[in-house]
Amino acid sequence: MALQTLILRAADYKIHFDFNPSGNYDIKTAIRIDYTDDAESEHVFAIGSFDAIGVKSNGAKIAGTIEFQSGELATILSNAKVARSLNIVDATLSITSIGAIPVFQKIISNLVLTSENLAFDNKAKHTPIVCKFDGIAG
Repeated sequence: MALQTLILRAADYKIHFDFNPSGNYDIKTAIRIDYTDDAESEHVFAIGSFDAIGVKSNGAKIAGTIEFQSGELATILSNAKVARSLNIVDATLSITSIGAIPVFQKIISNLVLTSENLAFDNKAKHTPIVCKFDGIAG
């Protein structure tokens, strides 16, 4: 197997955002996306045993951020007739590799945007916005 096929660049991914009934959007100006797919764990104990008898996972969740151009967010909100990003609930975000075998795909559903952060710099050539989100594995 050629190891080169295992190396994917940022350009090898597509980010798709869907929130009903407003529509589907391919994020074209993404700068960075990160997420943590996490589950809480709990040790299980039994009477008469000092050590745990097992570990069970409970409460899976996903949290992360997406950074892209503020103009693209403004366009999405305008087209969707949504006043602000924090009004977006029950959305789906998918991250998919293009042309890779096997295909990498992460779908985050029931997504809620929880904050947005935008900073202006007087010499900036662009104005990226960072949106935090919470969701569940889709």
